Amino acid sequence: MNWDPLFKQHGRYFHNPHANMNAFVALLKKEKAQRVLDLGCGSGRHTVFLASKGFHVTALDNSDEGIQLTRQWLKKRGERARLVKGNAFARLPFPSHYFDAVVSVQVLHHGKIIEIRRAIQEVHRVLRKKGWAFITLTKIRHRFKGSKVKELAPRTYWSLNGYEKGAIHYLFTKEKIREEFNDFDVGRIWLDTDKYYCFFARKNQD
Repeated sequence: MNWDPLFKQHGRYFHNPHANMNAFVALLKKEKAQRVLDLGCGSGRHTVFLASKGFHVTALDNSDEGIQLTRQWLKKRGERARLVKGNAFARLPFPSHYFDAVVSVQVLHHGKIIEIRRAIQEVHRVLRKKGWAFITLTKIRHRFKGSKVKELAPRTYWSLNGYEKGAIHYLFTKEKIREEFNDFDVGRIWLDTDKYYCFFARKNQD
């Protein structure tokens, strides 16, 4: 999906980091992590937050508008990060074992399962041994007034109108998360506002 129209219309529509980001930062500090990838950075809320905590942040997104908003926000806050235009569902333009951690909030469910599996493999590849990931994935189909969708495959739908027109959503269960992230140690999985599953996962093999 082309997210540029959404950012052009709404600008920085997420202003605060995820409620559990402080806990993830505390974990990364304990692990002495330095290099963090914000995969699907959007307009930059986590890029700016992580940079402010002293991490060396690389932010990737496929939206020029999102990257520009992130750049402006970093400048306003006096922070630095490496910004990269790219597709979260393609091979990532980074070396293997390069990052200590990956953050991907409300991103990886926006694809068909074959694309999501490729993205998970790439997250695994670019993480160092025992590196950490903070992931959120959608649980339910988002229902907005007048929204229309088309089912593409089991657990997969396509938004035909609304602010996410053109976006694909794959719906997860806790069991499906553990199945797809089988190369990670996935701890507790919890719900964020009854819509998104959230979890910290540690790479457990190469």
